[in-house]
Amino acid sequence: MAAQSGETAVVDLPENPVPMSVHLYSVGERQQALDRVRKWIQQNVNRYLYVYDPFFTVRDLDILAAIPGGTQVRILTSPGDQRRIDGSRGAALNDLEDIYASAWRQRFDQDPPPTSVFVIGTRTGKTPLHDRYLLTDGAGLRLGTSISGLGSKETELAELNAEQAKAIEAERVTPWLGGQIVMMDGERVRMHAFPLGD
Repeated sequence: MAAQSGETAVVDLPENPVPMSVHLYSVGERQQALDRVRKWIQQNVNRYLYVYDPFFTVRDLDILAAIPGGTQVRILTSPGDQRRIDGSRGAALNDLEDIYASAWRQRFDQDPPPTSVFVIGTRTGKTPLHDRYLLTDGAGLRLGTSISGLGSKETELAELNAEQAKAIEAERVTPWLGGQIVMMDGERVRMHAFPLGD
């Protein structure tokens, strides 16, 4: 159940909200954390993958290479940290489709999985997105930091069971994909969507 503007959302999580498995990573352990994320994707992703990460940018596209064929991918991110092709900040929303497609082609000789990117935020770059998750049919992974931040600080990767993942998906992802209207600090939160690839 999505909260109306000004209300607090209450999510009925299963009786045991403790993650199934928690993996801890220290500063400098980026590769180990990325390997764990890729392994989780390969072992768990089924039919679809939601990447809910407000700091996801073109720098993080490599993670999509681990996704099994035929998987539908939806990335929910924010406008605040989006990058231009040269890596500088401040990419315009209307340029993101070309930026993402160009970045993919520079890194890979294959087509990306069927992917849609949803950039959610106000005109001034604020976003209500905060937490970070990978969610799929029957499983989830809670990220203690953004994909781009793995290894820069101490963090955890916590595996979620099917009930936990479904509850988070219903509360955090589904309302955005359904076009909910939200105000934040007096500004309307907007969604800019585009496909990845041709």
